[in-house]
Amino acid sequence: MRPVGFSKLAALAIACTWACSDAPARLRLLPVETPTECGSPDGATELRVIAYTGGGDVVRTVPLDGTLDIADFPADTEQLGVELVVGGGVVGAAGKTAPFAFGALEDGTTLRALMAPPGGLCSVGPMTTSRRAPLVARAGDGILIVGGVDGSGEPLASAERYDPATGTFTAVPVPALFADGGFIGTAMTELPDGRVVLTGGPRPGLTVYDPIENAFSESVILDENRAFHGAIALGDRILLTGGCSGVADGACQGVVRRTSKIYSIENPDDEPERAPTLIAGRLGARLIAQGVQRDGGETFVTAGGLPDGGAPDPSAADRFVLGADAATAVAGTFPAATLLDGGGVLTMASGEASVIAPVTSAGGAPATAAVPIAAAPAFVGLTLATAEDGTVVGFGAGTGELVTYDPMRERWDTVDPAVGSDAVSIAADPTLIRLADGSILVLSPDGAAVYRPSLVGPGTGSTTVVPLAGGGASMLTPADAATLDRSADWVLSGAFAPAVVGGPRLASGSLRAVVRVRSGGAALVARYQSTGATLVAELVPGQGARVVQYQGAAQTTLCTGTVVGVFDPAAATTLELVIAGGTARVSRDGGVVVSCSVGAGERGAWGVASLGGEVAVDTVTVAR
Repeated sequence: MRPVGFSKLAALAIACTWACSDAPARLRLLPVETPTECGSPDGATELRVIAYTGGGDVVRTVPLDGTLDIADFPADTEQLGVELVVGGGVVGAAGKTAPFAFGALEDGTTLRALMAPPGGLCSVGPMTTSRRAPLVARAGDGILIVGGVDGSGEPLASAERYDPATGTFTAVPVPALFADGGFIGTAMTELPDGRVVLTGGPRPGLTVYDPIENAFSESVILDENRAFHGAIALGDRILLTGGCSGVADGACQGVVRRTSKIYSIENPDDEPERAPTLIAGRLGARLIAQGVQRDGGETFVTAGGLPDGGAPDPSAADRFVLGADAATAVAGTFPAATLLDGGGVLTMASGEASVIAPVTSAGGAPATAAVPIAAAPAFVGLTLATAEDGTVVGFGAGTGELVTYDPMRERWDTVDPAVGSDAVSIAADPTLIRLADGSILVLSPDGAAVYRPSLVGPGTGSTTVVPLAGGGASMLTPADAATLDRSADWVLSGAFAPAVVGGPRLASGSLRAVVRVRSGGAALVARYQSTGATLVAELVPGQGARVVQYQGAAQTTLCTGTVVGVFDPAAATTLELVIAGGTARVSRDGGVVVSCSVGAGERGAWGVASLGGEVAVDTVTVAR
């Protein structure tokens, strides 16, 4: 590996020889070129290259004019991280590639990492068109950006694509049906295969964007029109909720809809399936999937937006389960919304915030009100995105000030972007979306920038969280804020009260938790998709330690081991769960208490939980 020109990182070039086959692949790792030298700090002394692999981090340090041989980097590396070190060992700029499958890379492949000050902003672009409040969605390895309005408030009938590998925007031709009248009121959602679906707005149409072809499909007319509605993919189907029947002068016109329908993506002309009726006809609400719950339902929330005036509670969100006739109201919510790692939905407005908790108890009734949390900063026009480490990121309208929410400490902070950041003007209502490399794209009429959170994510090798001291790059996010007491220690309480570590999403790996079980039992969770879809290692005194697969309201015990002894409520105990080769092994203070086959499984979050009592959490470490 040979770096070239690192003094300003203007021409970072790394040639990699990777020993993973009979004919080692040669790769090049280059920086994403940006309009400024934001990611090229003065005084850089060395470079760190981090390989995130199936067996943990592999870190190599090289002088800026040196050569690094990485022939021993593992073949199962999934991402590469890059850190530029300046005086005193401080990381002046950091970047990370998007996840990749090494075995599928061709010889000579170039990988890219956008470098930026940790916690800072770097300009990219510019966009092909200055636009405010566009629709955005991940589309393959890029971002599709559609519509919005121009400086005079006129709707834009154009689209473009952001390429994270080059930091550039290119125009995308739009279908004639959507070009006539723009995209005001249109909804956009990504499909599991990387395509993106657009529905409704001024016309009752549906079209699919294919990132490989960089083109939209021919538009299809739906059975009815929706505008300012919610949309979310259900495999090869799409769920549309609420909205209104038309658009005039940039606003809703006609009938406000409380109905929901499910359409086939491949055959949208087929008769749609009825879905639950909403409590209120919410306009512009965000439709968020909370996943399979402990009561067995696959739950969705429509949060934010504006009520139609006939809502029983203008601040209420709608929660519904597929297959039900109607939604139920969740009171005490606010206009901006984002999904937290634990499955709760954070909602906020200027000076106020709450969390809509998932269902954490089998047979338990969903809460009818969101849980109030620490007051949010007094900002107008704040939009939110959840970062890989579990924090929530937003930008104050017109100020460029960065706002973060830490769910582990339940704390909001307003900070200036890190030293070395570009002086980027963030206008009212910026649009945020997380990129595949974990950075966050920030779009505003005055330009585009990328925010660089901590280097964590699916390829993270190891991360340690210390809740009270705030150690580690990742957060420990409770599923239900009401189950957590931070008054002295960090204590989870409840029949099943999980908290998961932000960042790593693993099918195999290890979790080591130092806890004090004050009452009831403790659990370690792995492959966590939602409260009702996770693998749980349960340790309850007087019962056999067991590994259980949660599948909604049903539980499948995969194995049972030795009887768990009483916990000393004042003493720390170390619990460990290791999954390797499809086998799970659970230990207490170094002694194995249960072990069995759990199969390959799916990637998910890892964390801890209380079981029918109180568990104080000291540290949690997740490692590959």
